[in-house]
Amino acid sequence: MIENLLKEMTIREKVGQLNQRLYGWQVYEKVNGRIELTNYFKKEVAYFGSIGWIYGVFRADPWTNRDLNTGLTQEEAFEVSQMIQTYLNEHTRLKIPAFLTEECPHGHQGLDATTVPVNFCSGASWNPGLYQKVQECVAKEIRTTGAHVGLISALDIARDPRWGRTEECFSEDPFLTSCFTEAAVRGLQKEDGHPLVLAVLKHFAAQGASMGGHNAGPVVIGERELREIHLPAVLRSIRAGTSAIMAAYNDIDGVPCHINPFLLRKFLREEGGFEGIVMADGCALDRIAEHFGYPIRAAAEALKSGIDISLWDQVFPRLQHAIEMGKASVEELDDAVLRVLKLKERMGLFRKQFPKIAEVDIKQTKRLTIQLAEESVVLLKNQGILPLSQTESCKIAVIGPHNESIYHQLGDYTPFKMRERCSTLWDGLQQFQKDNIVFTQAKGCGMTSGRRELLKEAKEIAEEAEVVIVTFGGSSIREFETTWKISNIDTRCRRTITGFL
Repeated sequence: MIENLLKEMTIREKVGQLNQRLYGWQVYEKVNGRIELTNYFKKEVAYFGSIGWIYGVFRADPWTNRDLNTGLTQEEAFEVSQMIQTYLNEHTRLKIPAFLTEECPHGHQGLDATTVPVNFCSGASWNPGLYQKVQECVAKEIRTTGAHVGLISALDIARDPRWGRTEECFSEDPFLTSCFTEAAVRGLQKEDGHPLVLAVLKHFAAQGASMGGHNAGPVVIGERELREIHLPAVLRSIRAGTSAIMAAYNDIDGVPCHINPFLLRKFLREEGGFEGIVMADGCALDRIAEHFGYPIRAAAEALKSGIDISLWDQVFPRLQHAIEMGKASVEELDDAVLRVLKLKERMGLFRKQFPKIAEVDIKQTKRLTIQLAEESVVLLKNQGILPLSQTESCKIAVIGPHNESIYHQLGDYTPFKMRERCSTLWDGLQQFQKDNIVFTQAKGCGMTSGRRELLKEAKEIAEEAEVVIVTFGGSSIREFETTWKISNIDTRCRRTITGFL
């Protein structure tokens, strides 16, 4: 069936199956209490006649500016997923359903979803079996929305603590990382006729070893270090049956991962036996186009090197031009499209338009998530101070910028949270407030700024206390009050289809 479908497709329809250019949260809008599909989405469908993937339809966080009013609840999300697939069925020649892709680095990034501990906390639990059970719960929450694909950080190894994305790493150790990567795959893709969710593992490869700790910075390592430290987790994931892998922004010894045939073809497919798809990272191919100075050549080189799916970029939609100009072959295009169609068949999209939605056990999800969080706690040194007595009189000062911040506690890639459903450190300590135990608090400083008055207040409170609890350390600081500075690349990525044409 799949091979016959491929033969019927035009070049443009094939390119559409490799296209994940849309920002999914712009595919719908709420108008007078009703949800409608936007012209932004409809123009894309009309141009390609075939949409393979849509990213982040249900994502709700500060970057997307989707919250309780503008985002989608789980019930609304499923309604929108049906609207999208119905529109494709009625307005495309071959009626191929789209994959709906969602972020789930530590829980689904949509409204009503459960946020689980970030990776470096999960890794500190040393319990990949428990983590696998948690990922099964995450997969079910994704499936209730009608989405099929989960993007999860799993392959990065923390080699430089200055790197701002170390929270996405399970550890600095390749063996422990490999164990948790396998657990992520088996949890998300738990088979029941078809996988719960297709796992896309990020990022391949060596992104955690960038020079100076700069995200997407160059990586200068030899093949021995690459193979011993950064490749074991991906081999373990292949044996576990992973469906997809995302290429990393960085280069390795001067060769960008997105146009590195050694990584994406020789190692992954020939040596590793990987049969799934390779997805580009967001706007990464636009960076490759800047490297070449020519988007069509960038599209051809990425396809030849082993990239199958785009993400937000203006490059892969030009594959048709690359083929017409002889820069890439129809055979290379067909190989990538066939991999996508086979994944859709494996997921059950051709057997039934809307596969059975998983049931979410909210109590079990909460229980397992709390257990994982508790097992992730690490006590570095005690010296008899802990546990604090609940019977003796004591003045306790709580000092630091994290005391009452919800999002500082939850990590990056966290969806909108209702304040009344969350508990901060300060909220938790108030449960122990008694006549003989008195808590006081002060911020002391902000995350990126501070004032002498804040320091003075913290010092005064600390001097009066018998015990001081200090909260310090980095934070992703992706809060709804954050003001976003949009780069040139982001601006290009946000252009509509008319800008591409």
